[in-house]
Amino acid sequence: MRTWPEQKEAEREMRREWLRSIVKSGKRSCEIESIIGCDRSSVARMARELGVDLQWGKDTKRGLIDADRLIEQLRAGKTRRELSLHFGVSVQAISHAIKRNGFTGVEKTVKRRMKPQKEAEKPEPKQVKNLTPLEQMKLDAQAANKRLRGGQ
Repeated sequence: MRTWPEQKEAEREMRREWLRSIVKSGKRSCEIESIIGCDRSSVARMARELGVDLQWGKDTKRGLIDADRLIEQLRAGKTRRELSLHFGVSVQAISHAIKRNGFTGVEKTVKRRMKPQKEAEKPEPKQVKNLTPLEQMKLDAQAANKRLRGGQ
């Protein structure tokens, strides 16, 4: 029969080996979290207490973007949106990877297609001839409103 400390140490060793086997099987952190049933900080604390190295960084988005392939694709004229679909990450993650790898030779491959700005069509000024007093008051009120709005 084991003593209490011996039993606790045996349980601890069992948990340590169980966690090591999960990590060695190549599970990502989110999968480990769901297996154990705890959030990331609890899994990290458990691993720290048991002396197991989890190496969380292996499953981050950073690991999904190969720098050489990214630069190759950029030089081939791919847009950041196309690259994000290719690597399975967000456009922002692609932008961060470009900055992180020091690649500054990115030229805009596709210029924004901007619609030519139309000149504001100005209505022709109304001819003020033979207006009734009521029509003159309406016209004056409209002009006053335009002035108050700043000429809009």
